[in-house]
Amino acid sequence: SVGLALERLYAGRLEEQCEKLSYHYANSTNTEKALLYLKMAGTKAARVHSLSEARRYFEKALSMLDATQLDNDHQQTYIDLSLKWSEISQFVPSNKIRTALIRSLDYAKKFDKRNRIAEVSYWVARFDYMQGDFLEAIPQVEQCIKWAKELNDRELLAISYTLFGRICLYTGEFAMGVNYLNEGLQLIKPFEKWDDVVYSTAILGLLQGLTGNYKASMKAIAKAIRIARKYEIPTFEAMAFGYLGSIHYWYGNWHATINNCRECFRISKKLDNSLPIIWATFFKGAARFSSGNREDGLTVMGQAIEMMKKMDSVLALRFFYSLFAENLALSGNFNRAESTNEKAMRLAQSGQKWGEISSYRTMGIMSAAARHPDWHQVATHMKKSIEISTRVGAMTELLQCLWLFADLMQKKGDIDSAMSYYSQGRDLAIHISCHLR
Repeated sequence: SVGLALERLYAGRLEEQCEKLSYHYANSTNTEKALLYLKMAGTKAARVHSLSEARRYFEKALSMLDATQLDNDHQQTYIDLSLKWSEISQFVPSNKIRTALIRSLDYAKKFDKRNRIAEVSYWVARFDYMQGDFLEAIPQVEQCIKWAKELNDRELLAISYTLFGRICLYTGEFAMGVNYLNEGLQLIKPFEKWDDVVYSTAILGLLQGLTGNYKASMKAIAKAIRIARKYEIPTFEAMAFGYLGSIHYWYGNWHATINNCRECFRISKKLDNSLPIIWATFFKGAARFSSGNREDGLTVMGQAIEMMKKMDSVLALRFFYSLFAENLALSGNFNRAESTNEKAMRLAQSGQKWGEISSYRTMGIMSAAARHPDWHQVATHMKKSIEISTRVGAMTELLQCLWLFADLMQKKGDIDSAMSYYSQGRDLAIHISCHLR
């Protein structure tokens, strides 16, 4: 056969021809060699960051296994392949991959090896996180932390802590997220899990920015980018640039937001990684809106949301909906703002709380815009946004709440309250090094 001839011709350097070998054996009856070369080709493609190609190889290998009755060895192979497929697909999460992981978890439980069960459970949790289902992810991570402590598996403990810290961004528990990430990043140092280090350090920077520690956030993001470049991890380098753009957005440097989002987009486009592209698109639109190009900004933010709706993921979608709704309300598009904000509120069912503050600000804006405003209701919404911001330590969000409340009180004609809220906002802006408006 052609496959056998290639093996003889390239004996000792089969990886050079693994793509051709995988093709020939995948179209033969020799399933074992097809799996061997599909895995080899997928690993090779992933190593040079041809992620779309790598995904196709692993998916093909798993589809071949799906079509057969699996013995114990093939079940182990299935687990290995599903984990590799998951690892290179974090930013293009799909229901197919999660289904493969659940099947792998069933196989792992059959072998009754807790370290193997914990390994697969971690990736199930990680995919639940990437798909935005935090109610599913959190119990899985908590179980992984428990197993890691019982097994004295410090690597599993480290990556479980960092995963929990990343989840805290979306559940709106920012200070808790900082603590988990700091602890996980300390534990992970000996294991050279550079992709996790870059991703978690970048998220740490994002959370530090949200909680008002601008200098620490800039330092963390710069570190994440530096490590990503040193170890050639473009997937997470791109995401770090996306988070850097977000921090600049919250601190009022919209030109820097747009530039960093462009860099995130440029890198991610080459890798065919959808979630960073969507993130960069959304914040580019938000920055355009805030810098005065409102119509164009809303268009771009809406495009990002439409892209997100095509994914098997709702990660960050509550925040996207809520900030989009707020900007729609600020533009006077109240009907669309209200329907968009309702979509944001419904996503609380997946455990997402990030965006809750913007939703209350949106309701405050709309209440104040009524023909006969109910100023008590306006105050209720705005005070709720301030209360949540203070409780979770979201200083950049608190700043927006104070300034917006000042504007609404000025509209009401309550100049004393307006000046009070504006002064609080000014003092906070100075304290957290935010651009004064």
